[in-house]
Amino acid sequence: MPGEKEAKIDQKLQLAGNPFGMTAVDFRIVQIVSIVVLPLILGGYGALLNAGTGAIVLFILAGLLLGFIAPHQYLKKKTKARSRHALREFPDILDLLTVSLEAGLGFDAGSVEGYLKKRGGPRLRISSLFGRNSAWENQKGSISRY
Repeated sequence: MPGEKEAKIDQKLQLAGNPFGMTAVDFRIVQIVSIVVLPLILGGYGALLNAGTGAIVLFILAGLLLGFIAPHQYLKKKTKARSRHALREFPDILDLLTVSLEAGLGFDAGSVEGYLKKRGGPRLRISSLFGRNSAWENQKGSISRY
C-alpha cells in the first residue's frame, strides 16, 4: 500500500479512536473482504428471492457499492461520536484542570489529577480503602505534588 494512502487511513483511524485496534492494513483487509463478501451475500439473497437476472445484477452492484462505502462510513460515524463525546467532556476536564492549577499543582500533575478524578482511577479506590477524602493528602490537608 502506498505510504500516502496508508498515512491518510491511519489519520482517519486515529480520529475514530482506533476502533478494534485496527491498523491501516487491517482496515484495507476489512474493506476488501466487505467488497467481496457483501456482493455475494446480496447476490445470493436475490437468487433466493427468485429475482430475474437483472435484479440479481443490481443486488450484486449494490453489494459492491455498500462494501466499498460501509467501512468509510463506519469510521466517519465513530469520529463524529468521539468528537461529540470530547466536546461534552471538555468543560468538566477544563474545570478540574483549573482547580488543580489553582491548588498549586503543575500543568502535568493537574492533568493527571483531572484524568484520575474523571475516570475514577486509583485515587478514588485508595481513598475508599483508608476512609479518607484523598489518599494523597499530607498532614496539612492539601494534595501532595508528584
